[in-house]
Amino acid sequence: MKNIKLLLALLCATSTCAYAEESSVDQLKAALEKAEDKIEEMAKALQEYDWKGAYDKATTFGPVSLSDVTVNGNTRAAIVEPGQEIKCTATVHVDQEKMKNLKLKRVVVGINDVGPQTSFSISSNKEQNETFTLTAPKEPGLYQVRYRPVINDSSEWLDPEGKAPGFTYTIAMIWVKKPDAKK
Repeated sequence: MKNIKLLLALLCATSTCAYAEESSVDQLKAALEKAEDKIEEMAKALQEYDWKGAYDKATTFGPVSLSDVTVNGNTRAAIVEPGQEIKCTATVHVDQEKMKNLKLKRVVVGINDVGPQTSFSISSNKEQNETFTLTAPKEPGLYQVRYRPVINDSSEWLDPEGKAPGFTYTIAMIWVKKPDAKK
């Protein structure tokens, strides 16, 4: 029960409650309470959750959109161990019209409250498929995978005002479970 309360508190603390429809959050809460800290049932609840309002299937940041994101083979969310390697895939769409006067060359992907972890080149094609790996934070909790198009490299995770990509650039969520959670 502690994990469920923590998950719900983290959902609200990370702005999900502010964006998600009330009924949608209630559905997730009920499913997680029913899961009783069983990881497989919690994972199923996350996969079946109606993410409408939390974040869309495609997330756009300037001329770059990421869609069809998978996290360890799951759509939009996964439950992982602290420090676990996380394999991700995404379809990247580049709006060539918006790109023509910009010098953006890469997309940096990272985890909120952790920072950038990887980057990949933006091609001149309108659409490309990318595979990348992240490392789960060591502390249990709910984290958001976010991205930012950049000119050079991952050192550009922060904008000129020193801010990391915000909630609106979330492409997936990971729940880092406590090592003692039930299967």
